[in-house]
Amino acid sequence: MAEWKKTIGLNANKRHIFVIKKHDTKLGKDMFICDIVGRLYAVSGFDIYSVVFKHSFEVDFVHTQS
Repeated sequence: MAEWKKTIGLNANKRHIFVIKKHDTKLGKDMFICDIVGRLYAVSGFDIYSVVFKHSFEVDFVHTQS
């Protein structure tokens, strides 16, 4: 495992986060679209698995007039 960590380097735990702000004028709402891209490693016995992922979610903000 120690030898494997040396060959991977420091980029093994790096995550990339992207946040995009959008505004829908028809609906009158602002939203953030967040994308998280990264890699994680799983160890099972003597096997090491590399898992690459992308998670995307949206946060809505609705403006109301009172």
